[in-house]
Amino acid sequence: MFSWKDDMAIGDGRTTVWVHPALSLVFKFFGARPALINRAWIDVLMATANGPTGLQITREPTQGTPA
Repeated sequence: MFSWKDDMAIGDGRTTVWVHPALSLVFKFFGARPALINRAWIDVLMATANGPTGLQITREPTQGTPA
């Protein structure tokens, strides 16, 4: 994964590129602050992804709320 801060001329955000032989992903973040990640939601998504039905998209719980 490579990340860099974008120049003011193109919006002063950040770009992150995930490089892998099978695929590549590019994430574009607007603004200089790092994106906040809701750990409770990640935990819920991981639990469904590892379940018998696979990843199920769920509502995002409030930060810090137990899943």
